[in-house]
This record gives sequence, C-alpha cells and structure tokens, in this order.
Amino acid sequence: MAYRFKHFLREQEDTEEMNGIRISRPHYTTHNLSDDHLEHLTSHPDVQNGMGPVTLTIPENLPKLKSGLVGPSVGDPPVTRKTPGVHTANRGDGRVDSRMVHGLHRETDKITGVVIPDPIQKGRKWLVTGYGGPSAPREPEDQSMKRGSPEHKESVSFWKDHALLTNKKQR
Repeated sequence: MAYRFKHFLREQEDTEEMNGIRISRPHYTTHNLSDDHLEHLTSHPDVQNGMGPVTLTIPENLPKLKSGLVGPSVGDPPVTRKTPGVHTANRGDGRVDSRMVHGLHRETDKITGVVIPDPIQKGRKWLVTGYGGPSAPREPEDQSMKRGSPEHKESVSFWKDHALLTNKKQR
C-alpha cells in the first residue's frame, strides 16, 4: 500500500491537461504514444464522455503502435502452460508478476485509454494510461481487485488464455 501511495504522489508532479482531461505523461511515453496519439485520445468523444477503458481505431494519419498482448482477443491461439516459452516475470514497475511469452511486440491499429474521475479536481477526467492494442482486464494478481469479485472472475477468465510478449525474440 505504501508503494501505491508514493507512486500516486509522484504522479501528481508529472501531470498536465490536454483538451480538459488530466494526463500523466510518463504513462504514455513508456508505451510510445506521441503527442498526436494523446491529442486523438483526449479529444475523442468516447474518451471525453466515457469512463474506464476506451479502445479506438488509430486514424490513418497517425503511426500505428505496438501491442504486447497475445491470445485469442488478438487472433492468436490460447496461451497455455504448454505454450513454448510461457513463464511468469516481473516487469520491474512495482506490479505483480505477469504471464509472459517470448516474442516481439506487434503492430496494431488500436489504441486504448483508461479514464477515471480525477481525484484532485472534481468534474475533470484523468487519462491514467494509454497503450497500443485492445483493452484487457487487470491481471488476476492485481491487489486492487477483490478476489472472487465479478471483475476478478473476468480477469481470471481472460488471462488464462492470454499473456504479454517480452518484446524479445524467441530463444
């Protein structure tokens, strides 16, 4: 819990506003989103009027992004314990370990933004993260979900067939 609070405080220092929505630039630079991608997200009516994950098609005038998701939701076979190279690893960002498979991130024409109410300014929204690819539920071991809740059950169901790509060539 102390980590989350310190992380939250650090995020307060790295925020700005774009199209009336609060953004935290470090969350997007790690996923290679450009200012043009952020402009597309923050100005889109689905983000302006939405809450939670919002997935959009990237317009043709913007570069495609890379996605690290692998599994049926992106046209792959299910990832199982028998899938070559499947393992659990920590991504080094303070989160729980993730289910991973060796392989390079792949180009996608989808962009997802996660919108929540801004805890600092009432009535404003906060685009807490954005990344290339479709929406995916939080991972089952995420401590912010209550075990057995509908959200947790959805997460378990999704991640039993999915993994993240390491962005390294298969060995």
